[in-house]
Amino acid sequence: MGKGAKQIKEVQYDHSEFLLEKGEIKIKAFRLDHANPSRHSGTQNVAFIATIGGCKTLHVGDTEWDAVKDIFPRHKVLEEKIDVAILPYWMLLYDDPVKHVRQYINPRKIIATHIPPDLSNSDAAKMRKLFPGVVLFQKIGEDKLSL
Repeated sequence: MGKGAKQIKEVQYDHSEFLLEKGEIKIKAFRLDHANPSRHSGTQNVAFIATIGGCKTLHVGDTEWDAVKDIFPRHKVLEEKIDVAILPYWMLLYDDPVKHVRQYINPRKIIATHIPPDLSNSDAAKMRKLFPGVVLFQKIGEDKLSL
């Protein structure tokens, strides 16, 4: 077995938690179903809470609120006191997003991902209005995150 194989850790795609700790880095991972399950039922999606230097970052991948409502309470995500949540932009536009962000995550900062190149100005403005300070990386190489 090569040296790299020892670095690979498999996250079981069930409803258990995967925990990894290495020095100041802590990773908690768990299944969080993919958005649009009728179209992506065979695609696995895993949520990660990475703690590095005391900063907790949540990355949800490609999901939607229906999955979050079921899974986040089981994994006590709200109790994690998330500093940065990396969420797909559609979660910030649809299905009562302000209520759901507060109820299930309540992060200090939000980064929107999966932003399409043709995102409308009105959708960008709506996200900025609903979530003041949201970071919308819309150009390659953009760097504007500050906590």
